[in-house]
Amino acid sequence: MEAQVIFDKKGKVVAMLHLPSRFSFEQTAGRAPMPALRPQPGQHLETLRIPTEMEHLNPVQLHNSIEVELSGGSPRLVARKKRKA
Repeated sequence: MEAQVIFDKKGKVVAMLHLPSRFSFEQTAGRAPMPALRPQPGQHLETLRIPTEMEHLNPVQLHNSIEVELSGGSPRLVARKKRKA
């Protein structure tokens, strides 16, 4: 499963749009209205794969449980690291 994800320079997820499997923007163009995410200055938009072990989470749980890993080349979704209080 994939999602379009807006994230900031620290990898914090700002917004997500879940994409059904077998989804194609080209196939739906002109046939149906599509929501669109629009990043603000300092934010990035990528289509990222949701980790298999997190696919069972509902959208709110998923949003609260992930972040974008920016090191190592391409951005990818990972489980959010515990932050020190």
